[in-house]
Amino acid sequence: MSAIAEKLWDEWLTAPVNGKREADAETGALILSMKGKEEKGRTALSSRRLFLFRRLHRLWNAGTWKEFGELGSFLRFPPDLKGHLALEVPQFMIEKAQGILCLLHEGSPSVRWAWLRGIWGGLGALYLPQTGYYLVFRFEQKKRPIEEKAAALLNLSGIRYTERFRSFHTDLLIRDQAQIVAFLSGLGLFGTSLALEERSLMRSMRNRANKLVNCDSANIRKSLDAAERQVELAEQVLSAGLFDRLAPSYRELVKARLENPSASLRELGQMLSRPVTKSTVEYRWSRLGRLLENTVKGDGCHVPWES
Repeated sequence: MSAIAEKLWDEWLTAPVNGKREADAETGALILSMKGKEEKGRTALSSRRLFLFRRLHRLWNAGTWKEFGELGSFLRFPPDLKGHLALEVPQFMIEKAQGILCLLHEGSPSVRWAWLRGIWGGLGALYLPQTGYYLVFRFEQKKRPIEEKAAALLNLSGIRYTERFRSFHTDLLIRDQAQIVAFLSGLGLFGTSLALEERSLMRSMRNRANKLVNCDSANIRKSLDAAERQVELAEQVLSAGLFDRLAPSYRELVKARLENPSASLRELGQMLSRPVTKSTVEYRWSRLGRLLENTVKGDGCHVPWES
């Protein structure tokens, strides 16, 4: 998991910036994804994801946001370097980010994906447990307009998702492996998409191999259990003095089992002088069981005595 997670965020951080419109859309999305706190007419934006600020630095100079000043002039470091890095911006920059949000449906698909790439960087995560994996966006209640826009853009792009509502946040989840790969490819994270497909293929092959091994083990145990019961039955037939009274085909079957205690029913049937199928072998053992039971009860009817 760690290798794919590292690859994911490394690829997201270094994703190419194609033009000012895409750079502006992704920058606006990153700004809206951060937690905001108003202070003296300005808004302090913060995030625990330090790599978000590294990505923001790449985008800032590629778009029109640099017209407001250098990114470094808005950065605020916590006292004694304890706490979270913050981006302190005037209200009109927040309004610009919100204006980009309102115009996304009118933009090109590449601009919409750039905005989603920013939202993903700020609010997204990919989970890879032992079985299955899923992708999630987590939106606080006050970010409801952003959640609605992200959902609308996912619908527009044909990405299927589900919503999960909690007391203080809403999650958008993508669980289908093909949909996750399609989403990451839309973000331009092709290396991660290929790594996930490879991981999924390896999981599928490993699971199939395990099922085959388990199935073979179960069949072997079942065959050995049946053989053990038949050996016991054959020995009971001998001890009850019934062997010489059996028809030749039944005597041959009992003898073959005693000589081959671990053979399967199919193998046992092929060992006979006149080979028979597995179902025939099962039928004959069933009749022998009834013969022994009837003999104990004193009922000699309908048993395969030699005529």
